[in-house]
Amino acid sequence: PECRVAPVKNSVELYSDRLLPGNAFSYFSGRISAHVGGNWTQLAFSTEEFFDESIETVDYNWTSTITRAQQFAMIIYAPSFDAVFILRYIFEQSIAGRVYPSTRLETINLSPMRDSDVLIYGVCLVFSLIMLLLGIRRVWCYQYEEEKTNLNGWHLVNAILVVTLIISLAFRKSRVGDNTTQLVEDLLPARDFADKDAALQELSDVTEMDWWGTWSDIFVLVWINCLFFRYVLFFFPHLRWTKQAAMKCVVPMLVIAIHFVVAFACLAVVLYAIFTPRSSYFRDVDTTFLSTVQYGLGSMANLN
Repeated sequence: PECRVAPVKNSVELYSDRLLPGNAFSYFSGRISAHVGGNWTQLAFSTEEFFDESIETVDYNWTSTITRAQQFAMIIYAPSFDAVFILRYIFEQSIAGRVYPSTRLETINLSPMRDSDVLIYGVCLVFSLIMLLLGIRRVWCYQYEEEKTNLNGWHLVNAILVVTLIISLAFRKSRVGDNTTQLVEDLLPARDFADKDAALQELSDVTEMDWWGTWSDIFVLVWINCLFFRYVLFFFPHLRWTKQAAMKCVVPMLVIAIHFVVAFACLAVVLYAIFTPRSSYFRDVDTTFLSTVQYGLGSMANLN
């Protein structure tokens, strides 16, 4: 086949496009590239007539010159696990016209958030609020002149930690409702296959909630570690010498970190040039850098 024009998007465009509704590739990365956009087409397997009618709406001969990938997904509900398993078969077409097939198994947990997880979030939120209120008290409601402090960036970090914990808990609680029976019934093949767009979109929203919840947890860990280093090195007066020693190590450690980043970047360029045509671990810039870091740490998956 003739060569195809490759649409190129940066990471910001990919992450923004994945938020659009009805995005068939909103949470999928193939073997050679990451895909956004696309349309859903339901295939009915209940009867032969329904299957013939639905398969006609799919461009299975790949006559479109702008289609870069086609995906066939089998959705399986497991009541014993209260989870949905999605087995995906994706076919990607490269710029030269070669088709790359790949498979992927995805698990979507439909069980509600456990009470123990809610308790952990609640405890972390209470302690964060206490730390924030104690810091604000030393600014405006101090009792002794010695404990007076000025409003600084650490108070902002503490406030951001509280907000991030609330957002993360909201994502975890709202990803799945208290009753998932209606969602499962809408996905059953016995129902009208032409009216499953809402259920598929709701299933896609669950994965989006998981994605945002994971990033919220990562930011929570970042803020907690920032406050940990603050109280270990900068907060208490008797740690003045420790603070000075730590500040003297900042510049050398920063120079070492820059050298490591540059070295990994150069190695990533070489690995990207060699393996990008045949390995999904080097399909884009972000994945290439992460795979290079994994290689530098001493592990690497099969690149074939």
